[in-house]
Amino acid sequence: MLESSKSFSLLKDDFRIEFNVLFGNEFFERYTGKRFEELIEAEGNLIADDVWLFFTLTLNELKVSKMFSQTFVKIVYEFLTGNGKELSKKFVELYKLAKQSRTELDEYFKRLDEIASELGNAFMNYASNLGLKLRFLETNDSTAHYRYLKCLCLTALAIYKLKNRL
Repeated sequence: MLESSKSFSLLKDDFRIEFNVLFGNEFFERYTGKRFEELIEAEGNLIADDVWLFFTLTLNELKVSKMFSQTFVKIVYEFLTGNGKELSKKFVELYKLAKQSRTELDEYFKRLDEIASELGNAFMNYASNLGLKLRFLETNDSTAHYRYLKCLCLTALAIYKLKNRL
């Protein structure tokens, strides 16, 4: 694997943005503390396509964390653990069926989308009842916000499953 990180910074007054380009195992060691081979050996049955989702959300969630001291995915996760037990159960059941290859791919994605939509809708109702304003992205496109919320829901469900080793 390539190993030769590159970094640069942008500095204005007392605000600094640092960029790191990490190659191969440098990336995995930085964010997981393990080399890729160690991850596969130790967690191979847990690592799946959902990893791309985590990294896709990371940049925005880091910005949100800096601004509000909490991430959207944490808020959704806390909602899930308090109010979404039935949905997390559906997610785990679907995961187990898929792992046993007992569901067609199209059916799997359809059911996964239904679970994410159901959790997203429940979360929006919860937030509305509390008077929380949901603005996940800087765009005014409500469809983009809803899609992002569904990604947050899928991430929260995956984290729930991993944390509870279900």
